[in-house]
Amino acid sequence: MKYDPSRLVIRAAEAADLDVISQLPADAREADWVFPGAAHPVSPEWLRTVIAGSAHAEVVEYRGAVVAFGVLHSLEPGGAGFVSHLVVRPDLRGRGIGSHLLDHLMGRAFRDARCREMHVQVATEDVPALLMCYEKGFMPYGMDRHEDARGRAGVLMHLRLGKREFDEGD
Repeated sequence: MKYDPSRLVIRAAEAADLDVISQLPADAREADWVFPGAAHPVSPEWLRTVIAGSAHAEVVEYRGAVVAFGVLHSLEPGGAGFVSHLVVRPDLRGRGIGSHLLDHLMGRAFRDARCREMHVQVATEDVPALLMCYEKGFMPYGMDRHEDARGRAGVLMHLRLGKREFDEGD
């Protein structure tokens, strides 16, 4: 299928999307990176709780199908906002869909909620996500040990982007 980025539509996540969202990670390890603490496959009930606790939970549709998901939460005007659970369907990765959704979420936080900085956490094993965040201007400021559902040790990198750096990237 030829990819046409003009056909991407971002909208609020709905209950009808939950089964598709739970299947976006390629495998259990990716699910742990995207949905830390959740069992794999992620249950619709767990996702409902995430969405209910968010400021914005958005999906990207391509040709009528949900192909990406991301959440914006803990928005503090004049303070920070957080992006989490960003995931793109495996066969459409590397085409800018995640980047497009991240830009959309950051725009909501910086412009609509008037946050002064954005934060993300990325598993260090998730190199494409780290590179996308770096290309957006996010810079590391810390890390935590992370253990996946199977007890394997990993590292979560904490990254931050200020509003000024976001505006300069526009």
